[in-house]
Amino acid sequence: MIVDANLHATADGRWFESGHDAGLPALLAAMDRASVDLGILTGIAGQISVEEVLALCESAGGRLLPVAPFDPCAQPTPGAVRRSARAELAGRGLIGVKLHPRLGRYDVLDERVIAFLDEVSGWEERLGVWICTLLSVPGLRALRGPVESLCELVGRYPDLLFVLVHGGGPDLLRLATAVRPARNALLDLSYTLTNLSAGSLGLDLQLLLGSFEQRLIFGSDHPECDMGAARARVEQLAGVAAAELVLGANLERELGLLACR
Repeated sequence: MIVDANLHATADGRWFESGHDAGLPALLAAMDRASVDLGILTGIAGQISVEEVLALCESAGGRLLPVAPFDPCAQPTPGAVRRSARAELAGRGLIGVKLHPRLGRYDVLDERVIAFLDEVSGWEERLGVWICTLLSVPGLRALRGPVESLCELVGRYPDLLFVLVHGGGPDLLRLATAVRPARNALLDLSYTLTNLSAGSLGLDLQLLLGSFEQRLIFGSDHPECDMGAARARVEQLAGVAAAELVLGANLERELGLLACR
């Protein structure tokens, strides 16, 4: 099974101020063209609601799994974050939640993010945590660098599955090295595959596809990037066995484990 770990759609088909078609029909057509069997629909706070993510997945005939948007730093206090998480996310049939510190303009080590992770890590219902790893925000003074921050989170919550979206981008090799001992972290390669791998990062990708292939997962970042081109890039850089893992088997394994936790 081919699984895309990071897809986007919106109820009205608009995608920020771009001309991209983020409607559900366009998404399903792109999946058909790229021969992608299953997609993870990841919401972004401010662009789509939890209800809309669930409705789009319900309309997709079993081809999409829901990851809800959530912005911990939209709340004033850690206690408010916990209450909001329980009200918006608990018992909704989600497989995960998406944090987007860059668009939300918050530090991933903010006390409200920690409160959110403390909260969901204690639930019997297990949610994966998708985090955009392109963390640099002009004007925001972060407590630590992106790799150090993400490594700290992954290590603090070993019972949570983290999907590190875009794999750190230009920090791909450093991030992979940092989280290698943490078995609860997967590096999603969306955007990085299509937009950053033409230069030296392509060599880093090729190295990791031969030595870290059980922790890498395929994603396209549709509608920002072409799904077929992203899949083709994995197949170009990886051997057959590694491509099979990255294109679906790794995420299938972790989703199965997530359901059992």
